[in-house]
Amino acid sequence: LIDEAIVPVIGPPLLHALFTHQCAVKGDATIQQLDQRVSEATLEDWSTEYLANIVSIKVVASLEEAISHINKYGSHHTDAILTESLDAK
Repeated sequence: LIDEAIVPVIGPPLLHALFTHQCAVKGDATIQQLDQRVSEATLEDWSTEYLANIVSIKVVASLEEAISHINKYGSHHTDAILTESLDAK
């Protein structure tokens, strides 16, 4: 999950790094627009642990949306949110 505010900054170099390391990338519409090699992520992809060089990337508008997505699709044992905000709870 990537906050929509930082997609323009972090998205292109992140995708470049992933493709450089032979990762397959599945993404939502926003991520797909950044690189033609990104395939469309399905609802099943959000809850799949691939055990391979595959990643699914979704853009979220808020911390609350990220938490909601994780609660719905996450594994509930390896989920985390990284933030620079001391106010994020």
